[in-house]
Amino acid sequence: MADRSSLIPNLSLLAFLICLATGIASASPPEPEVSRLNLASTNWCPYICRDANYPGYIVEYMRELLAKENIVLEVTVLPWTRAIEMSRQGKFDGLLTAVDAEAPDFFLSHEAIDSYQMCFYGRDGSKFRYSGRESLANKVIAGIQDYGYGEPFDSMVTDPGPDEKVILISSSKPLQSMFGMLMKKRIDLFIEDRAVVEQFLHQRSSTAALRNSGCLKRIPFFLALSPGRSNARELMAQLDQLLASQLADQIRFEARQRYGLTTP
Repeated sequence: MADRSSLIPNLSLLAFLICLATGIASASPPEPEVSRLNLASTNWCPYICRDANYPGYIVEYMRELLAKENIVLEVTVLPWTRAIEMSRQGKFDGLLTAVDAEAPDFFLSHEAIDSYQMCFYGRDGSKFRYSGRESLANKVIAGIQDYGYGEPFDSMVTDPGPDEKVILISSSKPLQSMFGMLMKKRIDLFIEDRAVVEQFLHQRSSTAALRNSGCLKRIPFFLALSPGRSNARELMAQLDQLLASQLADQIRFEARQRYGLTTP
């Protein structure tokens, strides 16, 4: 008859192996690493809104898209000039939306986030119609400090002609300021994005106070990473790949629809 005591080491080894195998099988896969992207922007509703429950379709779109890469997007809304300067100083990772004229030293994405269209607005009843830079002569026009509008208005800001006058506004509510100046006849026109103005008028339940006097070409805008961020080039390459995907198009389309924007 075999000596039962000789089985004890083997049984102990078997028990150890069973426990080890059970532990390996039950171990959860490692959690994917989550990173944070802290971007600054300005109140530009319906693109970016100063409302936690209604943050703007660009915020919703980019948060959902970046989450696919385990990136948590945090957005701080500031006056635009301050947003640019604080991002340049490295206090934020960059700007949620920008064009090259606004942040020439930043790393801009190759892929656009979306586009916007700037239009000139005058008082209701005005017969003025924009037909090129020459038509803006002898008009007092308001815009927002450090915004990129596209040509020819950007050139009017940097190198105005003798008959051109541009007033630039820097405040936390620039559209309200420009609207008030127009109503008080301190300016003849202001320039602003069409979607922004449409929402502004909708919130005021007023469509008769302003007249769209003509628009510039649509302009794409981009995500911009601060030149002070150490891995800006590598991160932007990752973001460009994500922005170029069909998934990005789908998420952006759905976000625009939630904000009532059905046209490009």
